[in-house]
Amino acid sequence: MKKEPTWIRIVRPPILAIGFVFSTIYTGLFQWWLDPLVSKKSDERLATEVKQSLSFLFSEKAAKIVPSDDYRVQRAFDLSVVTVAAEDFWIRFIRVRGQFDVEVASAQPPRRWEDLSGALENVEIRQGATLNGVVATRRSRAYSCFADVERLLRNRWDALRLYCASS
Repeated sequence: MKKEPTWIRIVRPPILAIGFVFSTIYTGLFQWWLDPLVSKKSDERLATEVKQSLSFLFSEKAAKIVPSDDYRVQRAFDLSVVTVAAEDFWIRFIRVRGQFDVEVASAQPPRRWEDLSGALENVEIRQGATLNGVVATRRSRAYSCFADVERLLRNRWDALRLYCASS
């Protein structure tokens, strides 16, 4: 095993101590009000994107943005969450560290959230598709942007409505 250089052994303890001091100061003075403010702004940006990119939800499906109660805990990183309530089912958009996820759940409590792609796979299985058939068509249910999500929601709305109602 290679021995670490002497300068690293000398510099590391003061740097760790300074980091501890700054972390403690931030936690005590700023975290309690700054973190919720940053989370709220991040959620608002994502909500604006959802409204612009998926306007059909609000114009055709009478959807509205509702509080994301599941995510009221202290958030890590740059987590953004927006929950959209439509009459048929609820849709939750989550973005963290550049990763974009969409989940669906029944409009009626208790809500069991499920990834959009997984829900669509389960719809196909309930409609009689074989497991091999579902795996073979997996790319058609993939999403990475709002345009993909719009395509999936528009094309499979009725099937998702029935699936979420029975979940």
